[in-house]
Amino acid sequence: MYNFLQTGLDHLASRTRCIPGLPIPEISGFYIKGVWKSLVCQNRQFFSQSEWRKCLRGKTLHFMGDSTIRQWYEHFVKILNLTDSTLPDAIQQTGPLLARDEVNNITVTYRSHGPPLRCAWTRTFHLQYVANVIDEIGGGPNDVVGISVWAHFTSYAVDIYRERMEAIRAAIQRLHQRNPETLVVIKSANTRMGNELIAGDWLAHQLDLLMREMFEGMNVVLIDAWEMTTAQQWQADRIHPTSDIIIQELEYLCSFICPP
Repeated sequence: MYNFLQTGLDHLASRTRCIPGLPIPEISGFYIKGVWKSLVCQNRQFFSQSEWRKCLRGKTLHFMGDSTIRQWYEHFVKILNLTDSTLPDAIQQTGPLLARDEVNNITVTYRSHGPPLRCAWTRTFHLQYVANVIDEIGGGPNDVVGISVWAHFTSYAVDIYRERMEAIRAAIQRLHQRNPETLVVIKSANTRMGNELIAGDWLAHQLDLLMREMFEGMNVVLIDAWEMTTAQQWQADRIHPTSDIIIQELEYLCSFICPP
């Protein structure tokens, strides 16, 4: 353990700024006293609401996918004390959800990906495939697109997931052709507890490996939630990680929006 920490600390001293397209090492980071230390780039911490607001001022964050990225939306609403302007007939599980800070011109949105879904009910006319939503975004240096698609696909054939991710990859390429300054962030799967036949970690990991292969070499950011939930030992694995883990993910995300 001592040797690993020494090696890790040596790597921390030579890290680059957080920019899209950086390679992900086999071990992408570790925790020291509950704080994530990335081995990819110089990730930062935020200690006050004003720091978060300064980083995100003028930004529009488009989150889409499953409920593990909806947690990002929900936490930003709390952290930034955003005003929720969600459509009256939209449900929290699937959206579309919208929250704003008018003073600092911060907008955060969330909507679920198209089927397959696991939820009690939703209004189908609100559902859109992620690739179609991306095609509606003009893009620009103030747009951040966050995507997480995996949790609802573990009980389906891998080829179905591959086709969906190929469509998303093509949509990201079109988005970057329209405006290459658009920051695109892919959130990986995280560890979870569940029925190993339909929703276990082994199935999620197979999809996660395919996702990483699909986006390798692209000008996108990978938030390695798999590593961030695997490395921590103080919380039980769950489909929805606890707030302290989500905050670490958001701090890492914002390290790319406003690098130190």
